[in-house]
Amino acid sequence: MDLLQNPFYRLKATLHDNKKKIIELAEEKSLLSGDDKFRLMQEKLTHPHRRISIEVAWLPGIPPERVFDVLQLLESFKENCINIVERTSISPINSLTDALSRLPYGESSTVANEILGLLISSEKHVSRNGFLIEIGKFLGIDKLNPIARANLIAASMLRLPEYTSDIVAEWICGFAETFENIAPLDVCRILNKERQESGFPDIIDQADIVSAIQNNRLYYKQVIKSVLERINSAKERAHAVRMVIESVTDEDSVNLPILIEDLIDSYEDSATSILAEKKRKIEEWDRKLRIAAENELSELSFSQIVSKLNDTLKDWGVIAQPIQQKKRRQGLKYSLSQNVSERVRLLAIFLFNEYDKLDSSQQILRCLREVFREFSEINERVTTDLETLNRIAQQRESNSQPSLFDK
Repeated sequence: MDLLQNPFYRLKATLHDNKKKIIELAEEKSLLSGDDKFRLMQEKLTHPHRRISIEVAWLPGIPPERVFDVLQLLESFKENCINIVERTSISPINSLTDALSRLPYGESSTVANEILGLLISSEKHVSRNGFLIEIGKFLGIDKLNPIARANLIAASMLRLPEYTSDIVAEWICGFAETFENIAPLDVCRILNKERQESGFPDIIDQADIVSAIQNNRLYYKQVIKSVLERINSAKERAHAVRMVIESVTDEDSVNLPILIEDLIDSYEDSATSILAEKKRKIEEWDRKLRIAAENELSELSFSQIVSKLNDTLKDWGVIAQPIQQKKRRQGLKYSLSQNVSERVRLLAIFLFNEYDKLDSSQQILRCLREVFREFSEINERVTTDLETLNRIAQQRESNSQPSLFDK
């Protein structure tokens, strides 16, 4: 669940509040609003077992007096401004506003961007700037554990001021790295320490923690999918996914971080309809070229259709590449790409064998080789075809007779 929808936030409760305090907060909210939803939240938070999933989706390990400072910053993030009315804590830095005012302000980013940007990099990077060290300590970020960090990243990603492929890829990489560091035993230890303060019984069965983390993972997957879909261009979405894959692991690695696997699965689901439309367009250009060749359309008009086919092929390659990367790492074939590449290859062969369209066939095959360069089987066959056409072209320059080549 989103942090700002978490019952702890809605009731303004902390992990250190006991059952009596939670009931009082819920009754106060219910009286003011006349809404029973707060009583339902109370029931969940006062039930030792039911509250586990809510605790795991919250900010365990961050000092309670700092939690709402962090969330106020989060609320301000989307508006690109800081507007803290109440001072919730006392420290050498007297308020969050005072702390943030000491951070150098840049034209290209706000102080909120700078602070929450710490979440997507490892904690060692907090030391790169003295101001960030001080503010990080004020917010508890210097002690932020993986589960709290992951929940903050998820909430922050949904409130980014802009969604470009570079920004989204950077956040997803940080998100995936953080999730890999979440250990159920550590989460259980952190929550039990919080429960000692609130009077709730310790969590005994670690399976409950594992289940809650997996529920979080499903939510994180939804967040990543939502963020990816906020990138307007299909090509830019593909670029973001491709950058993530290339950033998180080396070229020969088969295993990817869990959230990256989830990312690619979500991307494949959303890209399927786009690729289906591209496939339909490729089939349409295929038919048009065959008809144009039969009707002896002018070379200029014919080459224009070839260009449109190649442009559609390039679009296919960009959008399909993240899926193809995953399949290649797994040692699998991507059937859609296999079908498209073979259809276009046979078209190029047909145009030369039946209508002597040497230049057009070479153009199509060169484009095909570039688009499917990551598939060795496709690449090898197309390269062999191109070498055959190149030899025929050389023979023609030597006044030899043109020849056919086998499919």
